[in-house]
Amino acid sequence: MIRCRFMGGACLVLAFGVLIWGHAKSREPESEEPKLAPKAPNVEIPNVPVYYSNNKRIRIKYQCNEVGRSGVSRVDLWSTRDGKQWREEGYNKLDRGDVIFQAQEDGRYGLTVIATSGAKINPKSPQAGDYPQRWVEIDTVPPQVQLFQPILGMDAKGGKVMFRWSATDKNFGPEPISLYYSESRDGPWKVIIDAHANRGEYVWYFPKDAPLRVYFQIKAIDRAGNKSVCKTDQPLVLDPAEPRAIVTGIEPALDETSKPPDDFPVKLPPPPAQPPK
Repeated sequence: MIRCRFMGGACLVLAFGVLIWGHAKSREPESEEPKLAPKAPNVEIPNVPVYYSNNKRIRIKYQCNEVGRSGVSRVDLWSTRDGKQWREEGYNKLDRGDVIFQAQEDGRYGLTVIATSGAKINPKSPQAGDYPQRWVEIDTVPPQVQLFQPILGMDAKGGKVMFRWSATDKNFGPEPISLYYSESRDGPWKVIIDAHANRGEYVWYFPKDAPLRVYFQIKAIDRAGNKSVCKTDQPLVLDPAEPRAIVTGIEPALDETSKPPDDFPVKLPPPPAQPPK
């Protein structure tokens, strides 16, 4: 039997040229982005990257440029789910440099900040078809991962273990899988592979000095930092040798009640001599 559990993660995501804080993890921007109308004139970034967070409450850091003598009186945060309908999420008086965004549910949100000067001058609010300044994917669901019973084997290269697993998540990166082994089910764990593609199988040629009995663990992590682990309940004995036996001799198998007579084995008399022809 193999048991699995989920784990949380914490990290940092870059956004708006500064930071988004929360339980999150940044990855490289996805190559595919939501299809929107041509960018609006007030949008400076044609390819809007996507960042990931496993916390629905995140702190948006921003900076204001081209500020005049009247300064900045407020900064408004706007969000969209599809690039068509926009919603005002909140604002900051003066230029504090950050604003809180609270997502209601998991999913993708486009975020844009609009600054208003002390003279009450600001760009127009985001319109249908405008690109957001950043996309944020809120994902609080850990991956589903299952490690099947490892299979011991041996070939010309040496002793090996075949791993097979099942791992799914809508926000997996290109290398979400790691495998580990340990003499104890509670660790400490040594790395077999770290940040490996989710191919569903892997062959490990274990070193000659590996422990005789080992437990295995698989970890899956998505772009938002959600983690799940699955461990084997019983150790695998790393001894793929196949003992071979051959018969080397045959002799009587007698117990004490069936001891042979003193003259055992009986000596037969020699055959009679043949008469001369």
